[in-house]
Amino acid sequence: MQLENLAKACQPATFGRNQQDVYDESYRKAGKMDVANFATNLSPLHLGMIDTVHDTLLRGQHSGKMIRYELYKLNVYGKPSQLFTFWHARLLSFLNLGPGAFFKAHVDTPRTEAMFGSLVVVFPTIHEGGSLLFKHGGKEWSFESAKTASTSSDPQAAFVAFFSDVEHEVSPVIDGYRVTLTYNLYFDESKSLPVVVSPGSRADEEAKMALVRLLDDPDFLPDGGLLGFGLTHKYALSITTDLSALENKLKATDAAFKRLCTALSLPISLKVAYQDDLYGEYDYCLGDEFLDLEYSGECDGGIAGVLVELKKGVLVMDAQKTMANGLSIGDFGDPQSKPIAWAKPILQMTNGVKTPYVAYGNQACLDSNYGDVCLVAEIPSAIHRKAQRP
Repeated sequence: MQLENLAKACQPATFGRNQQDVYDESYRKAGKMDVANFATNLSPLHLGMIDTVHDTLLRGQHSGKMIRYELYKLNVYGKPSQLFTFWHARLLSFLNLGPGAFFKAHVDTPRTEAMFGSLVVVFPTIHEGGSLLFKHGGKEWSFESAKTASTSSDPQAAFVAFFSDVEHEVSPVIDGYRVTLTYNLYFDESKSLPVVVSPGSRADEEAKMALVRLLDDPDFLPDGGLLGFGLTHKYALSITTDLSALENKLKATDAAFKRLCTALSLPISLKVAYQDDLYGEYDYCLGDEFLDLEYSGECDGGIAGVLVELKKGVLVMDAQKTMANGLSIGDFGDPQSKPIAWAKPILQMTNGVKTPYVAYGNQACLDSNYGDVCLVAEIPSAIHRKAQRP
């Protein structure tokens, strides 16, 4: 009865779409209660949840950062209507037709650049269904809160934390009530811990050895060039984002690649990669910042052309194309241009920012391009690499 009353006290849950809160029961069916309307004495910090999240998610360069958490919402994913029999509800749920509460696959929108993830605490209420399903990088995981609640001899809350850009969904609740508290997780820039340098994982060591073998190969970028890495995780970006500040907020695999290159004394930084049809033989033009061309007037030649003209970018060509055509750095039309080898290709629009500009052809028109953020390391020539090796 108490859970039923709690469910009745909730409002229909909305979700974010294009910077707006949207209510659509075909996408999300659940109840929500804003923090102004309830109180709880549950403390993720005192219960050790935040320490667990820190040790699990914040490794490497983030190990010295502290976490600030903020209670965001209480959600109730309720049982089906009494008009439906239990087995009827199971059939409808299997067919993904309801009537139990659910939330279709989505990715959270970071509230600020400091926000890196979410913490979901699931209360030990008996329910069936309502699994939290995750997808990222071609892999899938599931968190069975119903199983956790039913198998524990003593009532115990369960919790799960994940990065903001991980796609997740709540499967339909077949019976009972699934009650959760959601917390937003932020880097606490005002506090820090001593950075703990722990031994690298097996994957880190294997990646390091693979990169060392690549650098020892005299046929790999023989005249030097760049090594690119398309980011795995999504970050809160705008046209005014300071890329140097963003480097300290890199997550998981992205942070590991930066850490690996730094350990091998390879200068590495974040770059904005723009593609443009003007330079067909090149893949991208790399810049140190997003180019703001909104309402700026002429942009003849496109984004890449402007970056080169303003000396704010360098043209790069895929190293495989370079070697296949028997080219070297000196053969490029632009003396500043460089070949680039991609350790991991850029996933279009994983971290892209739209740049509108005025394009000129037979007549002026408003056009746009996207700058995608990636990590880029500078690779010396094979001769210098060999001289630098012990």
